[in-house]
Amino acid sequence: MKHKTLATITILIISVFGSAVVLNQIINQTQPHTTNKYAIEVAFPNLFFDHPAGIYNSGDGTNRLFVVGQLGVIYVFENQRNASEANIFLDIQAQVHLGAFLGLAFDPNFKDNGHFYVNYIADTPLRTIIAQWSVSPNNPNEAKKPAKKSS
Repeated sequence: MKHKTLATITILIISVFGSAVVLNQIINQTQPHTTNKYAIEVAFPNLFFDHPAGIYNSGDGTNRLFVVGQLGVIYVFENQRNASEANIFLDIQAQVHLGAFLGLAFDPNFKDNGHFYVNYIADTPLRTIIAQWSVSPNNPNEAKKPAKKSS
C-alpha cells in the first residue's frame, strides 16, 4: 500500500511540475521576428456591398471590377479608389438558393463576345446551375437575359 501511495504522489508531483514548465513556456513565448509589415486598408471606402464573396476583373481593358454577392447579385464599378457608385450588373437573387451564389467566370474572349458564366445552387429541385449570360448591347454595365446554354 505504501508503494502505491508513493508512486501516486510521485506521478502527481511530476505532472504538476511538467504542467508548470509547459505553462511557463506558453506564457513567455516570444513573438516570431519578421521584417514584413502588414496593414489592412479599405480599398474602396465609398462603396458597400451586400454579402460580398469575391472580386473579379473581366480582362476586357475597361478598368472595371465586378463584386459577387452570395445572395445572387453582381455589382460593377470603376476600379478607382474614390469610386462612389456601384451598379447592379446582374441580379438573380430569386433564382439562388439560400445565398448559394458560387462563382463568376469571364469568357476568354469576353472583350469581343461579352459572355460570362455564373454558378449557383437553385431550388426545386435542388441543383447546381452553370449558366451563360451576356452583356447588354446597350449598356456594358448591365447583363442581358441569359443565353440558351445552361446545365
